[in-house]
Formats: sequence, C-alpha cells, structure tokens
Amino acid sequence: MDREGFLETMRRQYIEDIHEAYQASLHEGGGKVDYVQLSGMLSKVMRRASMDGFKQMDFEELVYSTIPLSTGQLQLSMPPQAQIPMKKAA
Repeated sequence: MDREGFLETMRRQYIEDIHEAYQASLHEGGGKVDYVQLSGMLSKVMRRASMDGFKQMDFEELVYSTIPLSTGQLQLSMPPQAQIPMKKAA
C-alpha cells in the first residue's frame, strides 16, 4: 500500500474514532456534549494520528467536518511530546 492509500485508510479509521468519542461524550439523552470529555478523547486520537503522519490542522478539519460542534467550546491540542517532525518524501 502506498502512502496515500495508507493515509486514506487511517483517515477513515479516525472518522470512526471521532464519531465514537462524540457519542461517548453525549449526555442527557444526546442533548448535551461534555466538551472536556470529548477534548480528552479526541486528544488521544490526535496523538495517534500525529504518529501516523497527520498534521494537527488536517486532524482538526476532520473533527469539525465530521461532528456538529460549537467550535468555541472544544479545545484540541497536541502535547509537545506527540509533535513529531514530518519527514519529507523522497
């Protein structure tokens, strides 16, 4: 599998993971989102995505295009230890 195929496969997996995190953070019959819980869960997924070669901005775009969010209430950040330099393609 080439790099593009790998990234597309991982992208689909991250979309599933994002949906699962969102569903797990819903409360009161789905009417309220626990943004602290959701941020924590998404940070773990983002860490894995970073290790697979996804940039933080690309992951954030996936999140915001995948689930309905009030963007001002969600804090996504990658811990410094998870930020690994990208290798340039040869």
